[in-house]
Amino acid sequence: CAQPSERSARRIAQPIPSVLASDATPRCASMASADRQMIGDATLAQRSAAAASASEGLIHDSVSAVDGGVRHVQGAGVAMKEIVAGVQRVGDIIGAQIQTG
Repeated sequence: CAQPSERSARRIAQPIPSVLASDATPRCASMASADRQMIGDATLAQRSAAAASASEGLIHDSVSAVDGGVRHVQGAGVAMKEIVAGVQRVGDIIGAQIQTG
């Protein structure tokens, strides 16, 4: 059996790297795309966490503001009751003055 010459061996081996390269190129591109997607997902997760934290702060601030508003309304209610009671006392005094004449 004849031995292949060095030149023919090179010709036979030459298509193999190009086939491997043509197979590796889409795989590398796919892996790079997956890496970019993973980085994008991580960035989105960080942004979502920051937004959730900011939302939590806004909700806390809103609850505090509502609590403050409730205290003001309760204080206004107490003041209104005192005003009504004062007006009733004045009315009673005027009524007594009219009766004693």
